[in-house]
Amino acid sequence: MIDLFYVLLTITIILLILKLFFSFAYFYKIDKLEKTEIDEKKYTVLQPILSGDPRLEEDLKANLKNTTDMKFIWLVDKSDKVAINTVENILKDKNYSNRIEVYYLDDVPQELNPKIFKLAQVVDKIKTDYSIILDDDAVIDRKKLDELSVYEKDKSEWIVTGIPFNYNIKGFYSKLISAFINSNSIFSYFSMSFLKENKTINGMFYILRTDILKKIFSF
Repeated sequence: MIDLFYVLLTITIILLILKLFFSFAYFYKIDKLEKTEIDEKKYTVLQPILSGDPRLEEDLKANLKNTTDMKFIWLVDKSDKVAINTVENILKDKNYSNRIEVYYLDDVPQELNPKIFKLAQVVDKIKTDYSIILDDDAVIDRKKLDELSVYEKDKSEWIVTGIPFNYNIKGFYSKLISAFINSNSIFSYFSMSFLKENKTINGMFYILRTDILKKIFSF
């Protein structure tokens, strides 16, 4: 049994080292690619919004502050009074209101996926070339978005996923969970990206051409 333990431990360590190597190789490859600043007018951010997060207004405003010409489509439940009030407070700022479209939607039927249900109702409203699906508690790193210039040249069907990074977390146990999530990305998404074997996306943040998104929702 002890011998088996050491064999399994050795295999685990080797796999972790390989994953770490693949992750750094992936970052090196991305850094070497030629990038240009993206045209924000070609992008629309779609955000289903729900109350309950104490940082909701702060996070929504952060994405507006981090961008200049990007359009936003916000999807709010008609019954969610707190979310409605939050959105209305933000719309009072003339610097942001001209970039935001708000759709107030009926409650999601119990048997349906809430995000898919909401997106399906507004996908035809998107007028830009590219769509960003973003959770209401996620904040965009604007500098990283310029990496999309690499994919804009690709005419095949593609989807780019953002990787979550938790910050400003309070509480010991919350920090432990945050550290696990942040470090786990290195050993999962990035290593598999190097091998081109990713089978999943991060549903909190993904980007694709709008024509592909509309094609998906046409079924």
